Formats: sequence, C-alpha cells, structure tokens
Amino acid sequence: MESSVRRTFFSNKIFFYFLVGCIAVFLLWNLFVFISTLNIYLLIPVLFQLVLLVLILTRDKYARTAIIIWAIVLIIAPSLELLADVMDLGNNLLDNDFKGLDVYNIIYFLALLVGGILVLDFTRRTVKVKYPVNTELKDVQP
Repeated sequence: MESSVRRTFFSNKIFFYFLVGCIAVFLLWNLFVFISTLNIYLLIPVLFQLVLLVLILTRDKYARTAIIIWAIVLIIAPSLELLADVMDLGNNLLDNDFKGLDVYNIIYFLALLVGGILVLDFTRRTVKVKYPVNTELKDVQP
C-alpha cells in the first residue's frame, strides 16, 4: 500500500546531518545575539531557521524548497556585503584615505557565499520529493 503523501528524501546522510548541524548553529547564534542585544529584527532569521529545521526533521514535502530559498539567501546576502566592501575599498582608494582591508570580514563572507553555493548544489543533486514506497517508509520515520 503506497502512501499518498509526498515526502522529502535525502540520499546523502552526511549532507543531511551537516545541513541540520549548520542550521542549528545559525539558529543558536541568532538566538544568542537576539537575547544579548534584544534586536527584534533578529527574530526573522530565528523563525525562518526554526521552520526550516522542523521541515527538514519531519521530512515535509516543502523542505527542499525551503532549503533552496535559504541557500539563495546565503548566496545573495554575502555577495551584497562583498560588493559593498569592494565599493568601500575603491572609494577609500580614490579619496586617498586607505584605512586598511578587513581581511577577516572578507573571508567570512566568502565562506558564507561558498557554503550557500555548496548547499544549493547538494540540495539540487541529493534531495528529492517523492511518494514513499514500502521500503523507503522506514527512512522517513524520525
């Protein structure tokens, strides 16, 4: 008997655990920063990461789409930050007011950019949404 509910399947378990771990670390970091600064805008990524984690752990059919959206945000945000850093560097060079280059900031944003690209690539290749058959039903159970 086949189920009529579509589920998300992760064909690479290492990627599954890596993804859950990364989202959990980002969630804990954003919660820590929210509690220490009481910045209400930090609740947006906290809520999104919490929903994403629940979708992944329950293997909901929308988990793949949510992971792709999260990966795209992980690509766009650091790209814009890097663009702003390069423009700021160019502006400082034109004004003969070079104060230095924040290498750690650039490495951080490059790491986020590469991480977002890798998550997007692995999600497109290893995460599928399909109807479970009897042999795969054991994999769906938490």
